Amino acid sequence: MVRQLEISISGRVQGVGMRPFIYQLAHRFQQKGFVANTSSGVTVLLQGQAELQQQFIDTLVQQAPASSEIKVFNAEIQSISKRYEHFQITDSLASHNPSAFTPTDFALCPANIHS
Repeated sequence: MVRQLEISISGRVQGVGMRPFIYQLAHRFQQKGFVANTSSGVTVLLQGQAELQQQFIDTLVQQAPASSEIKVFNAEIQSISKRYEHFQITDSLASHNPSAFTPTDFALCPANIHS
């Protein structure tokens, strides 16, 4: 049975590779829907099997990008109003309570460090 789950994540979750990481997890755990930045963090909408969604969540929390810091993680089961054909990274969504933490610039790997 397909279940829809909306996940809201806030903290240091933008500019750290979170959306591509979530995209890869969604494909790994056979989920459809989207991931988008919001003014308060990142929103993920998943449509798929409940047990695979739990594995998605567990992996996301345990293996999030090293530069990220999840401060708030909420997941809510929703009724399905639209069926998604695949999973995608979408444009940013507007939110009424801006609170996204924007990280300072940092080098992604040693090759990007200049003396």
